[in-house]
Formats: sequence, structure tokens, C-alpha cells
Amino acid sequence: MNDKHSYARYIWLIPLAMIILAALACDDYYVPPPMVDRVEIDAQVQGRVYTRVVNIGRTYGTDETGDVLEYVSDDYGATWQPSDHVFAEEAVNRYPMTMYGEMLELNSYGMWSFPRPMFRTVFYDSGNLPTYQQFKLPHGFVSNAAHGNTLYIAMGTEGVLVAKLGDDGFAPDWYLSSNGIDTLNPLPLTITQPATVFGIVLLILFVPPFALIHAYLLQRVWVYLLPPKEARQLALKVTAGLVVLAIIGSVFWLTNDRTDLYQVIAVCTIITVIVGLIVTVWLAQGAGVTHYTRNRLAVAAILLSLIVPGGVAAIFAMWWLVFGVVLAYWAYQRVYIYYLREQPADINDREVRWRIDRQCLEIIILITVSVMCLGAVIVFGSTFINRMALRPLDNVLVFPTAIVSLYVFYLCLRTYANRRIIPFLKDTIKYPPEVNILDLRKSLMRRLSTATMYWIILAVIATSATFLGQGWAYGWFTTLLKTSTIP
Repeated sequence: MNDKHSYARYIWLIPLAMIILAALACDDYYVPPPMVDRVEIDAQVQGRVYTRVVNIGRTYGTDETGDVLEYVSDDYGATWQPSDHVFAEEAVNRYPMTMYGEMLELNSYGMWSFPRPMFRTVFYDSGNLPTYQQFKLPHGFVSNAAHGNTLYIAMGTEGVLVAKLGDDGFAPDWYLSSNGIDTLNPLPLTITQPATVFGIVLLILFVPPFALIHAYLLQRVWVYLLPPKEARQLALKVTAGLVVLAIIGSVFWLTNDRTDLYQVIAVCTIITVIVGLIVTVWLAQGAGVTHYTRNRLAVAAILLSLIVPGGVAAIFAMWWLVFGVVLAYWAYQRVYIYYLREQPADINDREVRWRIDRQCLEIIILITVSVMCLGAVIVFGSTFINRMALRPLDNVLVFPTAIVSLYVFYLCLRTYANRRIIPFLKDTIKYPPEVNILDLRKSLMRRLSTATMYWIILAVIATSATFLGQGWAYGWFTTLLKTSTIP
């Protein structure tokens, strides 16, 4: 009986715990930030326009809608001052404009979209900003007014969008105006502080070290036309010039509010490919190779020049693939160098080098096909298990599937070694008759397996370090767009 009373004494803790858990699971209460919701023109005064800001001082826990302030501009929206203008109860819009997401539309025709989406993706995080500094655009019908050839559009927390209409009715130039509207905190679309720009550029260049990767890839082409040391030196010099180009492009992206990341990447990629192609053709003409060899090397230079820009364009998503391809090629090439180490003249022979590179690429393709087949088996197998209502088996079969896949890949690699690598080594090294081919096959498979383990481990380490570095950089980046606190 006493035990029951002692339990009943604490029974009230159960609903309290449930309330606490529910509160933790709920999202934060949303408070709309100060934003422009109306614009009106003065038909009697050229260049005069009024705007209204709502939600000023609105806080959590109150039912109040916040204060409302009006502003006026007498210079076509360039600057604003407080005003006592009284807006009409019903908004009269010049055009039936709507906005859903970041696209401003007129009769379902996209007229303008909010600029710099990639800049905001990299540097803006609403979780790091207080309510009054949140980024919010209008939704649904948008207040707008026009006087002469000037169009004014309410653009939420970002102020007033001003456009000059051309003779054809289209607006060739748009700009956002909030100068003087001290109750707004528009999102900065540029970063201009020299120290901050310097830190961002350093992180872009070294996380990951794309310059070293690009130099290595260029060297793999030019080593066909120059001695290895000269090819490496030239690749480093050319890459240093491309790094200067990347620095200029990064600074331009950070400081210019009309240019976004992919436009800069596209220009830099084109220049990078052209530079790689021109240098390769120039070296080929100096080396006196045939047109066929020159064309093959030119195509290789173009393809390899696209790898690093592709990784940069993918931001966070594709560096694991870049690391995997480059490190796999490096690891398998080391296997060939081990067996040819007694004949350095053969290693530097252009035909032997081409056969080594081609077989390394074939192994990488074999790995890619195996991974794709494994992915297809997993997807179709999971779908079949779900359709057969055998969902509990899905997790149970993961480990056996991985073991079988590794064994199948090992069989494919052994078959490739027997049919391609061993005949190549026998023709190149000219083994004496007493050499046991079975021992050579075992040694080769052991080294290929070790190389596979090495490049996978190195790729995982490099990818993890890159993701950690980019994650830290992103955490810093998202603190850079904070604006000053409203007094």
C-alpha cells in the first residue's frame, strides 16, 4: 500500500516529461521580419514614390502585428526618408504580378528572379540570424506601381525593386533599393572586407587542394612530350597561373552583386581548358610527334582539364569521385612501376607509358562498372524485397551482398590481370624462361589488391578531411552576412 502511494506521488512527472519532449520537438515560433508590403506613387510629382514597412518590433509571445512606418523617395527610389503618407485601404497595382519562391512573374511569365542564389546558398543560413534579419520575399500577389517608365515593386525584407521600362515594355535593368529605410535589414549580396575576402579565397584554394590535383593531371599528359621532371615543373607553372585566374574570379564573385558562382566557374573552366589545349599542342609540335598522337594528347588534355572544375562546380558533392579517380590511377600506376623498376628506359618509352596509362584507366572503368552493377543489384533487390513484404531481410542481406560483391570484383580483377597485365609485363620485361608465371600472377594480384586497399583508404581520408574542412568553412561563411543590430 505504501509502495502504491509512493508511485502515485510522482505520477505527475509523466505528463510533465511529455510536455518537455513535445516542446523540444516543436520548431521555433516564427515571427515575420520587418518587410515592405506596399508601394504607391504620387501622380502629381515626378519621381515621388511611397513605401510601407510592416512587422516592425514584432516579437514572440504577443498578438500584436508590430509597428508600421511609411517612407518617401523623391529621386525614383534611390534614397528614402520617413513620411506621414497615408496609404489607401485597397492596394491598386499597376500590373497583376505574382511571386512564388524567388521568381517574379507577370501573367505566368518570369520577369525577374532574386539574384545570387549560389552566393546565398554558401553564405546565408537563417539559423544564424535573429528574426529581424531574416530573408523573406513576398508570396502571392505583389504590390507594384508605375509612373512614366519607372516601375516600383514591393520586395519584402529586401526593400523596393526598381526597374526602368524600355520602349518595348521590358525592363533591361533592375536594382533593389533600401537606402534610408532604417527599419529593414536587407541581405548583403556582396562581401568586400579585404581580410574576409582573403580568408575565403584561401579556403577556396586549399579545401580541397585542387591546384595540386590539376597540376598532377596536366603532368600525366605532358610527360609524353617532356622528361618527367620538366613536365612536372611546367605543370606547376601553368597551374600557378590558373590559380591567379581562380583568385581573380573568386574576388569578382564575392564583390559583384550581378555575377553568381556558376558564371565565374564557366568562364574559368573555358580558360583552363583552352590553356591546357594550347600548351599541349605547342609541346606536341616541339616534340615532333605525329598528328594522331598530338590529337590524342589534345583530347586527353581537354578531358583532364575538366575534372577539377567539375569538382568545384559540384561544391560538396563530387570530391569523393575526383579523389577516387586520381588516387586509383596513382595506385595502379605504382604497381606497373614496381615491375618495370629494373628497366627505367622502358618506363619512359612513350608507347610503354601509353599502355600503362590505358590499362590503369581500364581498371578504373572496371571498378566503375562493378560499382554500378552493385548499385543496380541493391536497388532492384531492395525493391523486390519490399514488394514481397520481406522488409526484415533487407538489413540482414547487406553484409552478404557486400562480401559477394567484393569477391566478384576480385574475380574480375584477376581475369583482367591474366588477360591484359601479365601479357604486357611479359612482352615488356622479357622474363627468362625459368621465371614461374604462377608466382608472377600471385605477386601481381597481391599488389593489385594492396593498391586497391590503399587508394580506397586514401580517398576516404581525403574526402573526410575535405568534408570536415568545408563544413568548418561553411560554418564560418554563414556568419559573414550578419547585419548591424537595429538601434
